[in-house]
Amino acid sequence: MTGATLYPMLTIAHRPFGASSPVKVGQRWPSLTSGSRKLMCLLWPICLAMFGTLTALAQPSTIEQKQLMMQRWKVKPVAHPRPYQTWQSDAEYNQDLRTLTQKFKQFGPKRHLPTVELFRAIATSFAGTPYRAGMLDLNKAERPVFYLSHLDCITLMDNSLALTLAIQQGKMTLDGFMAALETVRYRDGHCNGYASRLHYATDWFYDLDRRGFATEISQQLGGIVHTQKCCLISGCDAKTSGRDSLQLAMRQVEAAINKRPSYFLSFPLAERHFDSLRTGDIIGFTSFSPGLDVRHVGMIIRQEGKPFVLHASSDRGRAEIGFASLDNVLWVNNRKYSGLKVLRLR
Repeated sequence: MTGATLYPMLTIAHRPFGASSPVKVGQRWPSLTSGSRKLMCLLWPICLAMFGTLTALAQPSTIEQKQLMMQRWKVKPVAHPRPYQTWQSDAEYNQDLRTLTQKFKQFGPKRHLPTVELFRAIATSFAGTPYRAGMLDLNKAERPVFYLSHLDCITLMDNSLALTLAIQQGKMTLDGFMAALETVRYRDGHCNGYASRLHYATDWFYDLDRRGFATEISQQLGGIVHTQKCCLISGCDAKTSGRDSLQLAMRQVEAAINKRPSYFLSFPLAERHFDSLRTGDIIGFTSFSPGLDVRHVGMIIRQEGKPFVLHASSDRGRAEIGFASLDNVLWVNNRKYSGLKVLRLR
């Protein structure tokens, strides 16, 4: 095999290695000496291997490196499809996807556990997650929000419950999780505008009870009538301020909530019923603040026979199992919390 057979037409005039005269444009390589041909045949695959290795090393290995490379070369990133929100950075969005995938891998094999046990295990796995409130109101239009990087007290509970439902139903995909989250977070399981979200814990407990996911047992445990009225969101919420249609819709929702009988375990009488609380019970800390029914929510974790609370706390800045028992939480916050409402999963 000759050099003319190995190498195609040249596009520039130069003196090839081993040739006696320059090659003009359009000419083939002249015949090479036997030693030169052997050397070229040996070097050619080595050069190809080195080129492939260098190309692989040049590829960005992380999202941050990719973004840095795009910024350096002024390349516009391709828009990431965001079916649920647009305000996250690529790094946060992909981190949430990795977190969701990790939860599916971790708890998928446990899908046949009782609902309460699976819910407790998933919620506990979020311990240490940073706290951030108000993440559900950042979209311009109301729609389910996929955000696991930060949690507040209510998103810790509803994301954990949605993960439980998605895993039990075998729908371990982003769409499957979001469908379960919509089922848990919105009235009748459907997102139909801002007023369809279950903003008040009293309304959330009632809706989950009515649809068969859980049972509110506040009255069964000896609770008394809760006379606190819900009117905070329609009155001073930034989302509804100056928007007559939203204010009217929320007033109608609040009127429906206020017509229904509601019960709670008043503090300090609630301490009598601590032995009746079980691991996995969702509790709402009722509020003294005018217009607000429940100020905080969490989940009961029994340790050494005593009820502790798993909750996303703004005081400590992360979701965690409380260092104090439930009665200590109530005593410390006795000017904020008037008692408890209890929801038990079925």
